[in-house]
Amino acid sequence: MSSSKKKTLGNSSRLLLILILSTLPFSFGCWDRTEINDIAIVVSTAFDLDPDGKYRVTCQMALPGQMGGSNGGGGGTSGQKSYYVDSETGNTIREANARQQARLSRQLFFAHRRVLIIGEELAKQGIREIFDVVARVPENRLTSNIVIAKGKGYDLLNAQPQFERFSAEAMREILQSDNMIEINMKDVAQELSQVGTDPLIPLMMPVQTTKGKQKSTETQFIGYAQFHDDRYVGPIQDEAAQGIYWIRQRFKPYTTSFENKQFGKIAINVYKGKSEVIPHLGSDHITFDVRINANCYITEAEQGIDFGMSENIQKVEGVFDQKIKQSVQAAIAEIKNHKSDSGQLGLVIARNYPRQWQDKYEKHWYAELQKAEFKISVNTEVARVGLISENIAKKEVTE
Repeated sequence: MSSSKKKTLGNSSRLLLILILSTLPFSFGCWDRTEINDIAIVVSTAFDLDPDGKYRVTCQMALPGQMGGSNGGGGGTSGQKSYYVDSETGNTIREANARQQARLSRQLFFAHRRVLIIGEELAKQGIREIFDVVARVPENRLTSNIVIAKGKGYDLLNAQPQFERFSAEAMREILQSDNMIEINMKDVAQELSQVGTDPLIPLMMPVQTTKGKQKSTETQFIGYAQFHDDRYVGPIQDEAAQGIYWIRQRFKPYTTSFENKQFGKIAINVYKGKSEVIPHLGSDHITFDVRINANCYITEAEQGIDFGMSENIQKVEGVFDQKIKQSVQAAIAEIKNHKSDSGQLGLVIARNYPRQWQDKYEKHWYAELQKAEFKISVNTEVARVGLISENIAKKEVTE
């Protein structure tokens, strides 16, 4: 056999060997597969602090067998509920998780977690450590919603809403509604890592409702939790919660009502708005100029006022200007009382005056925030009054 022929056969053998080796990784099938019957799908987790100082970790897990009727698959069929709640304590969060896992026949799987709940007492101690634990597990998604529970997070997971299979799903739907500042774990981690802003996290609690003889426990949004660094310092609710939208320059639609001697009780929906916060640096304090433009419509008027008259509309706009101004002042009072920059005012200074922020304000920001003054200007436009200008059942008056 000639040398050229031997060389050709040698090259063919090497090519054949490379081809065989390259197909080997695909010839063993899904060697690392995880069957659904082997995992416990965690839809929500709550972290609490027990009176003895231990962490309590509670997981709400889906039971697929209870979700698809008699033909549903995936196992897990104990009881009538479509979920199972399991709780355990430990000196660390990972220790509590490990104890839970030791009695579960399936591997805890966190990739489908919708909401992470932190109990009130643990939030008061500080939440930064939780982000260290959660971020180390690759399954955990930082886009999950985060909630502070009024009381125990465990109680929120045991709520049984009427419209959803899990309380976690009910909370997620509420948190992603248009009139909420949607905040996920990534947002909070970013705010914790920055100077000049503090986290603002939705605050929820379980509430009992009754329909006839049937009782249910719903999860209700009751405001936002304010933080000083990573410690929960108090809630911001009602009028102040509306005011914080304008200060953070993140408008969200809301409905409010007020009472006036001329017009009686009036309900208004603010459906569109924009705010601007402009800082002015003084020699001994900072002044924030808060400028607000709001569009709203009247949803209820108790005394049957004729809003077809422009004079009445202008008067309502003037009254509502004061109403918005009061809400912003209430939010400012909460910020100062709790020494919390939940309005992200430090970031406004840092973006507009970066050199002055680093040289003068960054290290003593909370003290500077206490001295800050605010000028608030509001321009409200009542764009709509509904389908009617006055009550259609108003009694005619004969002259």
